[in-house]
Amino acid sequence: MNKIGINTILLVILIISFMFFTGRVFSRNTRPPNEPAILLPGAVLPNVTGTIGETLSIPVNAANLTNLEGLDIIIQFDAGVVQVLNATLTGGFLAGMNYILIFNIVQPGKIIITIYAQGNLISGSGNLVFISFKCLTNGSSPLTFSKFDVNETNYLANCSNGSISIGNFQNQSISFNQGWTGISSYLIPQNTNIVEIFSSISGNLIIVKNLAGEFYQPSGNNTLATWDYTDGYYVKTNQATTLPFIGIQPVAKVISLTVGWNLIPVLSAENVNIASLFAGNLAKVQIIKEAIGIKVYWPEKVITTLEFLAPGKSYLIKMNQAATITFN
Repeated sequence: MNKIGINTILLVILIISFMFFTGRVFSRNTRPPNEPAILLPGAVLPNVTGTIGETLSIPVNAANLTNLEGLDIIIQFDAGVVQVLNATLTGGFLAGMNYILIFNIVQPGKIIITIYAQGNLISGSGNLVFISFKCLTNGSSPLTFSKFDVNETNYLANCSNGSISIGNFQNQSISFNQGWTGISSYLIPQNTNIVEIFSSISGNLIIVKNLAGEFYQPSGNNTLATWDYTDGYYVKTNQATTLPFIGIQPVAKVISLTVGWNLIPVLSAENVNIASLFAGNLAKVQIIKEAIGIKVYWPEKVITTLEFLAPGKSYLIKMNQAATITFN
């Protein structure tokens, strides 16, 4: 490759990096300014950790519920790992709003929840139901929606599943350069609270942010509260430092990639070969680059200065088609 070609590639990479750090590229999806967003109902279950004998209160976080008459939910789990004790509206946005909750746990590994109105209909988003799980043994249990009907309409496709991981805690050390570093972890932290995760380096921390533009600063108004192991992050520190990270290997190591830019983690304790990870999906990849750095995997230009994804780091990926990847 001649000198002009190399300089062009470096210029492109620098422009991409500049766009991220000046806030010009933070949305995974773009929409014409005058086109209203279509907000459909959906729900999310978290990924959490626990210890044997502990009781965990797991929120079902729902979004875009409008004039809620009734809601039917089925969540499946591993009955050998966790046990359902209770489900309640207390603490959620329907508490005290003339809604009734009934739950059924007759079938092992399944909780069936029905919610219906007995008065004025409520619209809203937020924590809807809290389910109490008792941790029975070391292991991992998926938390999987198999039904999510709002006002007798199926919105299961808009739901994201979670998991409970018990015991088998591991340690990971994440290194930071002075200035910006792209980071991730292959562990679900013991405590997903961002403040707690970064407390040991709070004196060196300037800012943490994700691709969506949410951020955390040790002082100030923050929009990023919880660590998501399926995301990568940008972190700025005032000096080189190391973050101790304690957690559990996740049950699911699947990352969903949307069209456009994605900032992904590395869900592996070992280096991961890009060609192997994206086997069957390489035609959908436009470019992969270090979140901070100049190494790239660029199939169209036959440039592969980046061949492996390293644990503890995050990577920018631009997709021309949606896809999923699975770490071993």
